[in-house]
Amino acid sequence: MQALNNKQVVKASLACLASIFVLGTTSQVNHGCESLFSPVSVNAQTVSPEDQAQKILGQLVELYPETPLPNHILTAQSPEFLSAATTGQEKDGKFKILYYATENPIDLDDTKVNNLQPLASFEKVTYPDKNQAQEAVNQVIDTNGQEIDLGYGIIGYQNGGAGSRFTYWQEGNWALGVRTPNMENAESIELPYQVVTYLEEHLLPAPRDKGQISLDEGAASDLGVNQIIWQEDNIVYSISHVDPMAAIIMATSITEAAE
Repeated sequence: MQALNNKQVVKASLACLASIFVLGTTSQVNHGCESLFSPVSVNAQTVSPEDQAQKILGQLVELYPETPLPNHILTAQSPEFLSAATTGQEKDGKFKILYYATENPIDLDDTKVNNLQPLASFEKVTYPDKNQAQEAVNQVIDTNGQEIDLGYGIIGYQNGGAGSRFTYWQEGNWALGVRTPNMENAESIELPYQVVTYLEEHLLPAPRDKGQISLDEGAASDLGVNQIIWQEDNIVYSISHVDPMAAIIMATSITEAAE
């Protein structure tokens, strides 16, 4: 079919509109008119952030069906579309997922994310035995320092050094530590208190036997500093997130998804 020029398209469009007004419906409009207006309907069918998230999370479940995965990754401040890149099929008990927040929907493992900064990660590593897995968790329990009340009967221990204030406490098999830069608020226990309060109503995965949570209030956008890592026998799972509180929410979404 010969392509129409701009004047011909305008003329044909006006004729189609006139026929719609006369007939009162598009159902009786000829095929030529439908082809002119079809791009409008196609463009209107956009992918919502919710649909995109369900698609990506569903594909990850299909790729790693034996491993409970997090389903809450984005934050209120991040772009609204979720995407992810993986290391492919699980091999030798190992895989890793990088999560991205994007302005537009991007398919799973699309190379478009290669130049983007990941928002979060989830990793599974299988070790030869429990002892090596426990060493990889590298749990830190520090009861030296000033006692502070974190609420709900939980006592934390706070000490300072090298321009930072550190707060440590334990919950079950989990050891938790938060670093707060002195320049921000040397006496702040806001993030530790928020974590304790949140964990009163939301469950972390249950370590067998060790779990470590390391959070940093002063390193936003740095993926590696907020880490949640736990052992299940000879398997170690780890979560990282650029936002410390979002890391906690991401970890608890694993148990909530399994309920």
